[in-house]
Amino acid sequence: MVTNGYLLKDYVDDIKESGIDLLTVSLDSLDRNKFKRNTGVDCLDTVKKGINAAADRDIKLRMNMVLTRSNIEELDSMLKFCNEVDAELKLLDLLEFQVPKNPCGKRNTRH
Repeated sequence: MVTNGYLLKDYVDDIKESGIDLLTVSLDSLDRNKFKRNTGVDCLDTVKKGINAAADRDIKLRMNMVLTRSNIEELDSMLKFCNEVDAELKLLDLLEFQVPKNPCGKRNTRH
């Protein structure tokens, strides 16, 4: 099962009872401001509480992190967090064709 983790804390017991054997959480940043900019919502603490709740119930976890120029310096902290919750970290790359062009035809270089 893949989730953004926003409601994970509320459903973690149901997930455990269902027998789901791997929970993948999309998490690109542990920095509150970057997380809010990427998601449009200030809910990093809520997501982390859900991840910790899943870990406390021995649900196997994997974090998917899209690695970009704006979050590459967070790799060490993400590895540490994953270690704390006994999660596997899967690094995904942002391919150039996935980055939308701006109206002038140039690639968006925000990432």
